[in-house]
Amino acid sequence: MSVVNIGKFNVDVPGRRIFSNEGELPVEPKVIDVLCYLMQHPDRFVSLQELHAEVWSGRVVTDTAVRRTISKLRLLLEDTDPDTPRYIRSQMKRGYQFIYPAAAVTADVALPDSSLYLSPPTQPDMPQQPTLKRFRIWPLATVLLLVMLTVLYTLLPDDKKQLMATHQPVVEIAGEKRLLSVSADGRFHTFSGSLGNSGLWQPYLYDFKLGQLQRIPVSEQALYHLVAMVNNNTLAISSFEDGKAKLYLYGVTDLKVPVRTLELDELSDIGQAVPYKDQFVLLNGRKKGEHNGLYYLLDTETAALTQFTYSSVPGSVDFGAVLSPDKRHLALIRSDASHSVQIYRVADKKLIAQESFAKGAVVADELNLMWLNAEELLINFADKHKKLNIQNGVMTALPWHERFTGFGRDAAGNYFGLLLKPQNRDFFQVQLADLTTVQRYFSFHGQALNLSYGRIPGQLWLVEQAKSTYQLSRFFPQTGEKKLSLEQAQPFMVLAETPDYLLLLQQYQLKLLDLHSSELKNISFENQQVHYAIPVLNGEQIIFSEQIGDEWLVNIYDRKSNSQSRVLKGYRLLLPWKNQYVAADATGKFYLLDAHYQPIKTLPLTLNVAHRHQVGLYGDKLMTTNLMADGNWALASLNLVTQDYQRQLSSTLPIKSQFSFNDDASSVIITTQNEVVNQLVKLGYNFGYNFSGNKSQ
Repeated sequence: MSVVNIGKFNVDVPGRRIFSNEGELPVEPKVIDVLCYLMQHPDRFVSLQELHAEVWSGRVVTDTAVRRTISKLRLLLEDTDPDTPRYIRSQMKRGYQFIYPAAAVTADVALPDSSLYLSPPTQPDMPQQPTLKRFRIWPLATVLLLVMLTVLYTLLPDDKKQLMATHQPVVEIAGEKRLLSVSADGRFHTFSGSLGNSGLWQPYLYDFKLGQLQRIPVSEQALYHLVAMVNNNTLAISSFEDGKAKLYLYGVTDLKVPVRTLELDELSDIGQAVPYKDQFVLLNGRKKGEHNGLYYLLDTETAALTQFTYSSVPGSVDFGAVLSPDKRHLALIRSDASHSVQIYRVADKKLIAQESFAKGAVVADELNLMWLNAEELLINFADKHKKLNIQNGVMTALPWHERFTGFGRDAAGNYFGLLLKPQNRDFFQVQLADLTTVQRYFSFHGQALNLSYGRIPGQLWLVEQAKSTYQLSRFFPQTGEKKLSLEQAQPFMVLAETPDYLLLLQQYQLKLLDLHSSELKNISFENQQVHYAIPVLNGEQIIFSEQIGDEWLVNIYDRKSNSQSRVLKGYRLLLPWKNQYVAADATGKFYLLDAHYQPIKTLPLTLNVAHRHQVGLYGDKLMTTNLMADGNWALASLNLVTQDYQRQLSSTLPIKSQFSFNDDASSVIITTQNEVVNQLVKLGYNFGYNFSGNKSQ
């Protein structure tokens, strides 16, 4: 065996090199050594012990190092699907086997001269120096270097030390991953993910020891699956199917059939399990007939539920709970009128600390918690991080600006995260009658955030981020010209346009941009949480809705008097249509109201308001877009005159899509976030110290 072909790769076995059609590939020596050894023994599994002995020649390395080398080899060969391996398959306790049929290369292959890559440059002969002096100098130099580094590190201020946080990739398979959970011994990691191009969310289990990722088989009838490790050997999958909340318990050695299935008839909604102690787990959910989502203590032996958290605010939801390493404190996220991080003492369930965030400042799915040790809690919101000390109440901002979709920690104090890589946005113009055919694709050099139709034909509104500011421009697709209209320090979005002004929403505050004078003024107050806004037909009044706790209110702003008045309660939006109104209540049901806001009839259209959605009225056509639990988008239209109702699904749009319809809702510009990639990473920091500079507990 000299040069052999495996698929699109040619392997020079004696030279320990690998080539693709593009040329030689860079590869670490041990990675190619492992590949060659596996290729030489394709008829059997090669154990970890054999790789230790033959490839590492008896050198002492950990099993983890060998498995990471296998992971790097799989990435090199683009063989990252554990269910359908192309080159290397693995089996627990047996090892790894090369399964691709290798063939000798008979035709001439243009392999570059290995001397160009492997031989060091020739050096002129130099007089030899006594080696004794070298050996005396290097130990002293090493000691001095270590002393200098220690002194420099000691002199660094705390905020500079915190910059030393690093992350090492563990799972590099492309796709979105959320809800990380880690077993106490650190071996098993679970998450829900949408890997590849299927768009479907599935539960996954990663074995850190074997370097193996497995998809957990689940029912396709369920609305969702939330997975978590509850101890070192058992994982739990929360599911809602056939109108029932269920919790499946699996043994990690056999993921084909659950060990137990618990049907929780008391719950109308169920969240992720959190390990508590012994056979008990914490579950967040909503009991039937109740409005609040709370945490309940579940006995997995008897299926008995006991309420664990309490809230007096209707419509509040508790989620994201994490138990401190000493199990004395519980931190969770509560969403009501705002988002707040709350820390409770487990013994008496007393609230001992709290940090609140305005809903306009951060969305719920961008909040993550992790205990750094028994006294310090890491709070991650969007790309910002804070450290809260629950003993002295000190909150410290960390100079760390990366986005995560989950954190996990094992009992030894090793930290892991789901790192969200930066995403690009694409803009597609399609006909509503055919969502799969792109009429036009828009691309911009800068960081474009949103592109929407304007009132004037041939003109679009473009929102871009330029370093530390956000810019609104008139964009003319025919020429590519942009004319700057507004620049702000905070992000915003365009809601509606009239001949005289634009309505903008900036951190849930409604603003009006005068198109003639370029003056920007506030329509709503700072403490109002505005969600929808639309001009009345004459343009002199603006209808907008706000949320206070669990209550929805509709207001009208009058431009002449520069004042607002409340006109309606119980509706989340109100859209003027002829001399009547279209309204949607808090649950997402639509109604037709008369000129005095009295119901005339119920409309055959319903929103799932718990998921992302948009609503608009275009002439006589009422349009809604709604993200479904399976990751698909549902686009629905209702003709208010003929009552013609149409609904179609799109499974090709990324999860945070936005929509802008033209005047008659025949065409739509779709803003998508592409290249959604999360890495499962191991977090490292400060030469073995945690974020605070103290030893992990």
